[in-house]
Amino acid sequence: NFPALFEAVGKSGGQPAGAPLAIVHSPDTAQVFDIEWCIPTTKVLTASGNFNPGTFPAGKLLRVDYYGPYEKTGAAYAALFTYAASKKMKTGKPREIYITDPMAENGKMDRVLTIVLLPVE
Repeated sequence: NFPALFEAVGKSGGQPAGAPLAIVHSPDTAQVFDIEWCIPTTKVLTASGNFNPGTFPAGKLLRVDYYGPYEKTGAAYAALFTYAASKKMKTGKPREIYITDPMAENGKMDRVLTIVLLPVE
């Protein structure tokens, strides 16, 4: 839940340093998704309650810029995994960066940008 996460960042003395994102831990065939909600910050923070700081290792990422409702990002994922498979790349856990706030677009989801990333080797 992003509001609680933003609050925890503030209480830890941090400042957001970019758009919120999610790491998808569950397989693409899951009925229930295991998602880790994240906010990049200006400095490494200490753990607070249910919130734990972390870092991303450097590496290569495949990217799709997706405009539309969140529940239809499947085509973006399919494109990323299909490309990675065609190049025989190992894949990591996908990420979504939420660039546009749907509330700022008055619910016009065709204007909402989500960057879908797939770590690859």
